[in-house]
Amino acid sequence: MKYLIYKDNQTHVYLEKRTIVCNVVPQTFIKELCLSRLFSYDGMVQAIKQKLNIKTNVPIYLSYELIVFPIACPRYKETIWLNYKKIYRYLKEDYQTKVIFWDKTSIRLNVSYKTIEKKLRECEKIINHMATEKMSVYNM
Repeated sequence: MKYLIYKDNQTHVYLEKRTIVCNVVPQTFIKELCLSRLFSYDGMVQAIKQKLNIKTNVPIYLSYELIVFPIACPRYKETIWLNYKKIYRYLKEDYQTKVIFWDKTSIRLNVSYKTIEKKLRECEKIINHMATEKMSVYNM
Protein backbone atom coordinates (compact mmCIF):
# COMPACT_ATOMS: atom_id res chain seq x y z
CA MET A 1 0.00 0.00 0.00
CA LYS A 2 1.30 3.44 -0.96
CA TYR A 3 -1.46 5.65 0.40
CA LEU A 4 -5.15 6.02 1.27
CA ILE A 5 -7.35 8.86 0.13
CA TYR A 6 -11.05 9.55 0.62
CA LYS A 7 -12.98 10.66 -2.45
CA ASP A 8 -16.47 10.14 -3.82
CA ASN A 9 -17.61 8.94 -0.36
CA GLN A 10 -15.20 5.99 -0.45
CA THR A 11 -11.66 5.20 0.61
CA HIS A 12 -9.29 4.51 -2.26
CA VAL A 13 -6.33 2.33 -1.30
CA TYR A 14 -3.50 2.83 -3.76
CA LEU A 15 -1.30 -0.22 -4.17
CA GLU A 16 1.64 -0.59 -6.55
CA LYS A 17 -0.37 -1.99 -9.45
CA ARG A 18 -4.01 -1.38 -8.59
CA THR A 19 -6.46 0.55 -6.46
CA ILE A 20 -8.95 -0.94 -4.02
CA VAL A 21 -12.12 0.96 -3.12
CA CYS A 22 -13.74 0.51 0.32
CA ASN A 23 -16.96 1.83 1.79
CA VAL A 24 -15.35 2.99 5.05
CA VAL A 25 -13.47 6.15 5.98
CA PRO A 26 -9.64 5.93 6.02
CA GLN A 27 -9.29 5.81 9.81
CA THR A 28 -11.74 2.89 9.98
CA PHE A 29 -9.72 1.10 7.31
CA ILE A 30 -6.54 1.59 9.38
CA LYS A 31 -8.35 0.41 12.54
CA GLU A 32 -9.43 -2.75 10.71
CA LEU A 33 -5.84 -3.34 9.57
CA CYS A 34 -4.73 -3.06 13.21
CA LEU A 35 -7.34 -5.57 14.36
CA SER A 36 -6.35 -7.99 11.59
CA ARG A 37 -2.87 -7.92 13.18
CA LEU A 38 -4.33 -8.58 16.65
CA PHE A 39 -3.93 -5.16 18.22
CA SER A 40 -6.13 -2.11 18.51
CA TYR A 41 -5.56 1.22 16.84
CA ASP A 42 -6.21 3.09 20.10
CA GLY A 43 -3.76 0.85 21.97
CA MET A 44 -1.05 1.45 19.36
CA VAL A 45 -1.61 5.22 19.44
CA GLN A 46 -1.51 5.29 23.25
CA ALA A 47 1.68 3.19 23.39
CA ILE A 48 3.48 5.33 20.82
CA LYS A 49 2.45 8.52 22.61
CA GLN A 50 3.70 7.21 25.96
CA LYS A 51 6.87 5.47 24.83
CA LEU A 52 8.06 7.80 22.08
CA ASN A 53 6.53 11.14 23.02
CA ILE A 54 4.80 11.63 19.67
CA LYS A 55 1.85 13.88 20.41
CA THR A 56 -0.37 14.26 17.34
CA ASN A 57 -1.23 12.49 14.10
CA VAL A 58 0.59 9.42 15.37
CA PRO A 59 2.11 7.03 12.79
CA ILE A 60 0.90 3.44 13.05
CA TYR A 61 3.31 0.50 12.85
CA LEU A 62 1.40 -2.33 11.16
CA SER A 63 4.44 -4.31 9.96
CA TYR A 64 7.99 -3.69 8.86
CA GLU A 65 6.74 -2.82 5.37
CA LEU A 66 3.61 -0.97 6.45
CA ILE A 67 4.07 2.10 8.64
CA VAL A 68 1.31 4.57 7.91
CA PHE A 69 0.80 8.13 9.02
CA PRO A 70 -1.95 10.72 8.53
CA ILE A 71 -0.94 14.05 7.05
CA ALA A 72 -3.56 15.80 9.20
CA CYS A 73 -5.99 14.87 11.97
CA PRO A 74 -6.83 11.16 11.54
CA ARG A 75 -10.47 11.73 12.53
CA TYR A 76 -11.09 13.79 9.39
CA LYS A 77 -12.20 11.50 6.60
CA GLU A 78 -10.42 13.70 4.05
CA THR A 79 -7.04 13.06 5.69
CA ILE A 80 -4.61 11.23 3.42
CA TRP A 81 -2.58 8.40 4.96
CA LEU A 82 0.87 7.62 3.54
CA ASN A 83 2.98 4.48 3.91
CA TYR A 84 6.46 5.50 5.05
CA LYS A 85 8.06 2.46 3.41
CA LYS A 86 6.82 3.34 -0.06
CA ILE A 87 8.11 6.93 -0.11
CA TYR A 88 11.15 7.40 -2.31
CA ARG A 89 11.52 11.14 -1.86
CA TYR A 90 9.56 14.32 -1.31
CA LEU A 91 9.93 17.80 -2.74
CA LYS A 92 8.79 21.25 -1.75
CA GLU A 93 6.60 22.84 -4.41
CA ASP A 94 5.34 26.29 -3.44
CA TYR A 95 3.10 25.72 -0.41
CA GLN A 96 2.64 22.05 -1.19
CA THR A 97 4.71 18.90 -0.97
CA LYS A 98 5.11 16.40 -3.76
CA VAL A 99 5.64 12.85 -2.53
CA ILE A 100 7.27 10.45 -4.96
CA PHE A 101 6.92 6.73 -4.37
CA TRP A 102 9.37 3.95 -5.25
CA ASP A 103 7.31 3.04 -8.32
CA LYS A 104 7.82 6.65 -9.55
CA THR A 105 4.17 7.65 -9.12
CA SER A 106 3.53 10.75 -7.07
CA ILE A 107 0.92 12.71 -5.16
CA ARG A 108 0.81 16.44 -4.45
CA LEU A 109 -0.26 17.27 -0.89
CA ASN A 110 -1.55 20.47 0.65
CA VAL A 111 0.84 20.19 3.58
CA SER A 112 4.20 21.75 4.21
CA TYR A 113 7.52 20.09 3.49
CA LYS A 114 8.33 20.38 7.20
CA THR A 115 5.18 18.47 8.17
CA ILE A 116 6.14 15.53 5.94
CA GLU A 117 9.71 15.71 7.18
CA LYS A 118 8.52 15.57 10.81
CA LYS A 119 6.22 12.60 10.15
CA LEU A 120 9.03 10.68 8.43
CA ARG A 121 11.33 11.33 11.40
CA GLU A 122 8.62 10.00 13.71
CA CYS A 123 8.29 6.86 11.58
CA GLU A 124 12.05 6.34 11.84
CA LYS A 125 11.80 6.77 15.61
CA ILE A 126 9.15 4.02 15.71
CA ILE A 127 11.24 1.70 13.50
CA ASN A 128 14.29 2.22 15.73
CA HIS A 129 12.20 1.54 18.83
CA MET A 130 10.77 -1.65 17.36
CA ALA A 131 14.25 -2.89 16.40
CA THR A 132 15.63 -2.08 19.86
CA GLU A 133 12.70 -3.69 21.67
CA LYS A 134 12.98 -6.83 19.53
CA MET A 135 16.64 -7.18 20.52
CA SER A 136 15.97 -6.50 24.22
CA VAL A 137 13.27 -9.19 24.28
CA TYR A 138 15.77 -11.73 22.96
CA ASN A 139 18.23 -10.77 25.70
CA MET A 140 15.81 -11.53 28.55
